[in-house]
Amino acid sequence: AANTFPARASTGSLVAKVITDFGLSLVDDAASSDARTTLGLGTMATETATNYFLVVGRSADNSLQTASNGGSYAVAATVANVFVDASALTAGQNFTVTLPSAVTYPGRHIVVKVSVVGAATSTVTVGSAAGNVEGSASQAWSASIRSAAELVSDGSSWYYSGQFGLA
Repeated sequence: AANTFPARASTGSLVAKVITDFGLSLVDDAASSDARTTLGLGTMATETATNYFLVVGRSADNSLQTASNGGSYAVAATVANVFVDASALTAGQNFTVTLPSAVTYPGRHIVVKVSVVGAATSTVTVGSAAGNVEGSASQAWSASIRSAAELVSDGSSWYYSGQFGLA
């Protein structure tokens, strides 16, 4: 029969098992790189955890946002939650999260969370494309402390509407 393969039943006899078209497309891949392409994994699937510093945002298409070690991430228009894994930061490395313009998005709420801690001398800086954050151009958070803040735009600046772990 079409789309079947031989397998052993619990009794030890050979039986025909059904395989989906997707399963067939994966099984016929000659190399692991072909299988990763079939699965849509991209290059991140072959990187070690220490090569990337992940910032995850919930976007309309649920895509993963990534940035390199010691880099930055500009919060996209569709992202409401940013989770920073600071474990990849080594001593003295910093990471910047840039909120969108407070002027453009009055009333918008964004949560930024340092969910996994990093080196004691590393920081996660939260700034804005336009407008201040809590009265300053940016706020520096220790990357060695689990912390989070919900920020809300009043149409000119970003302010904490809730926070924990911040000094």
